[in-house]
Amino acid sequence: YTFTTVVVFRCYVMSLSHCIFCFHYCLYFCLEYIFYFFFFFFKQKTAYEMLRSLVGSEMCIRDRYSHTADRLWRKNRRENSDGSYGVDLNRNWPNHWGEDGGSGTKEQDYQGTAEASEPEVQAVMKYMHDNLPSAAAGIDYHSYGKMILRSPGWRRGNDKDEHMLRRLGGAMRDGTASAGGGSYKSMHAADLYPCTGAMDDWMSEQVGMWGHGWTVELPSGGQQFMLPEADLEKVTTGAFEGLLRFVKQLREEKRRRSQAAVQGDVQLLSAS
Repeated sequence: YTFTTVVVFRCYVMSLSHCIFCFHYCLYFCLEYIFYFFFFFFKQKTAYEMLRSLVGSEMCIRDRYSHTADRLWRKNRRENSDGSYGVDLNRNWPNHWGEDGGSGTKEQDYQGTAEASEPEVQAVMKYMHDNLPSAAAGIDYHSYGKMILRSPGWRRGNDKDEHMLRRLGGAMRDGTASAGGGSYKSMHAADLYPCTGAMDDWMSEQVGMWGHGWTVELPSGGQQFMLPEADLEKVTTGAFEGLLRFVKQLREEKRRRSQAAVQGDVQLLSAS
């Protein structure tokens, strides 16, 4: 069977623009990763220390896979018109959907019949619209590759916020490495390969998150999607520290933006 789940973790102790963190894809170890992730939230440091870092954040966790036929099943289980099954949910978001021509229904990256045609995508879009109208940034966790992918992903080249994106990606990379999670590469998403209809670009462009949408490709432990159980703890420890560093840097970027806005107002008053 297959299933899709959405779990939300809320943390609203202080005032800060929200971040959303999503977990999905054909992760054989995705559920185990999620359990470890929450373990480190509640056990590795004190609750007070964690709340200071992740205040104002939300985690939206979604995953799907097949137990009976293909444990690395990538798509959902939509029955297509030709009798095949599945739409790749990370090609179904309303961001430049289908501009690359798309692929056939039997392909692993089939984008669906229309943008946001799939109920899983619609549900997350509605949740974010209803609950996170001013989200600052979003991270979509995938496997595998040890990469931190920044906007844009649908085309090659820099975004107007390239300098800020480099700082955010670098903070996550350095934090992950400092906790023994390995050496990630911070890079443009499109340098891996251009991808239309993806969630990260939708968060950057359609939602308008000033901190942008991101994709993080977790390590494989040399086993592609089948991360060895022995590596799960260090992967999770590193990814969690990378997340904390990202959020801290995001707070610093918010301070910079506020400072720049004040300076801009002063210059306008001086010129008037």
